[in-house]
Amino acid sequence: MAKDQLSEAEKYRLERKKRIEKEKKKKNSYFNRNRQQVKKVEKTVGIVVACCLAVTIICLLLNFFGVFNRMITAAKVDGQSVSVAEMNCAFADVKNQVYNASQQYEQSSGQGFYNNETKSTDPCVYDSSKTWGEYFEEQAMEHVKQVYSFKDGEGNTLTEEQSSQIDETFDTLKESAENNKFSINAYIREVYGIGVNQKVLRTWLENVYKAQNAQTAMSDTYKEGLKDEDIKQYYSENTQKYVNASAMAYTIHVDTTDVAEQLEKEDLSNEEIDKIVASAVKETKAKADALYEQVKEDPSDFVSIINTYEKDDKQEAATTYTESTLTMTGKVSEKMASLGEKAQLWVAGADEGDVGVIYTANYETKTFQFDIVRVLEPAENFSTVAVRHILIQPESTEDDASWEEAKEKIDTIYAKWKKKPTEDYFATLAGEESSDPGSKDNGGLYESVTPGQMVDTFDAWCFDADRKEGDTDIVKTSYGYHLMYFVKNNGAYWKTQVPTDMANDYIEKNVTEKLEAITVEKALGWGKIKEVQDYKDAQKSTTTTTVEETTAAEQAQAEGSEETTAAAE
Repeated sequence: MAKDQLSEAEKYRLERKKRIEKEKKKKNSYFNRNRQQVKKVEKTVGIVVACCLAVTIICLLLNFFGVFNRMITAAKVDGQSVSVAEMNCAFADVKNQVYNASQQYEQSSGQGFYNNETKSTDPCVYDSSKTWGEYFEEQAMEHVKQVYSFKDGEGNTLTEEQSSQIDETFDTLKESAENNKFSINAYIREVYGIGVNQKVLRTWLENVYKAQNAQTAMSDTYKEGLKDEDIKQYYSENTQKYVNASAMAYTIHVDTTDVAEQLEKEDLSNEEIDKIVASAVKETKAKADALYEQVKEDPSDFVSIINTYEKDDKQEAATTYTESTLTMTGKVSEKMASLGEKAQLWVAGADEGDVGVIYTANYETKTFQFDIVRVLEPAENFSTVAVRHILIQPESTEDDASWEEAKEKIDTIYAKWKKKPTEDYFATLAGEESSDPGSKDNGGLYESVTPGQMVDTFDAWCFDADRKEGDTDIVKTSYGYHLMYFVKNNGAYWKTQVPTDMANDYIEKNVTEKLEAITVEKALGWGKIKEVQDYKDAQKSTTTTTVEETTAAEQAQAEGSEETTAAAE
């Protein structure tokens, strides 16, 4: 049938069919183009997600291995950046010092004050107003200030011995790591905190030594420049530090209870303090002068005069003194430390039989006292000695068998040394066998022992008039058996000690002034420090425990009240 012969209806259907097919092609074309775009978007999103995941994994790895902690600044010391890793090292140094001090104290007294169970929120024994966490933070800051202030100073070069000690530290860490199945870096990270590795720790230890060496160089330079007249002048002004004497003494303290609030004011001058305590001092002086007149009249009756005064003045709270409890013998600044500084100086310059009443005002502590003193033996200079010893302690000081075992062991060591009787070999044996933590790592050496410094039998052996270099013997003390080796007599104590003390005063003054002028500011990374994090966790734990305990107590109290009510009903 020809096209022109089609009916109008048929023509309409054909045109409609063409339009539908055209629309269909158009839709298919749009769908295909849209599908391609979707695929492109999906591909792009996949790439972005993959990249983000890769970056996240890399960041986690970098954080795990401490890269960020080596880069992030935890504090700034006078503008110098200190990383989180370095601060972790500083905290570890401070904590180890406390831990070692506690162990030494435990060995000597039987009870330590810090161990692995001690919480950061527990009170600090050095300062009860602070927690251990606060103490560590304060000391770590000071430690960092010291290191950063002096590590680049003149004379900071490491000695061979210091380099060897650092190597030994890493050998010990490596051994501990192997025993605990860690790699060396993983073990260091576990002990010191994230960010600390061998390189960081070695650099830190070197810087600590460098800072120490720079200060030592300052001290040596100062000592070299001292003149004889300077040394003698210092000695005359501080004689009590360098002489021995024997004296009987009694102290009357000025009671400042009534003016305590006035003394608590800050920035009081010495003159202002004197005015505040003038009345109390005058009252106490009258008592001290009266007591002094009695002692001066009959010095041999010192003990009974003091006891009579105690009973009259304190009545039921009186203390009964004996000759031994009132007598002080030895280095004046140490054995007579309870006396005021002026009284110590007076004793250092007094003659045998002299009696005095000396007033000392300590403006720093705001304490005031009168000392009534009778000199038994006048002050005299003394020499110091250098000795080595090996201490063998009994397992129990209350057990005879333990003492016998200790004696057998010290005899064996002595016999072993006699086969090679040199000081060097003695030092080696001390390092291997001695139980004394204060000298073990130094070959058992005490370089400047003063009279009265050691326990009685140890002291008597050291200062025997016939003692000579190379002498050896076994001495028994309350600590155990000591194998002794006399190194030498150092000569007059004050001649060697005064220059050292003057240099120490000089260094302390200059270091203090320098450190006070330095500012330390916490930075972004402060919260990432291992000890700070532990401190926060401990605080949180303590708070939670306290809340739980309080809630439990309240519940128990409520239950108790209910039971009481029920019983009453």
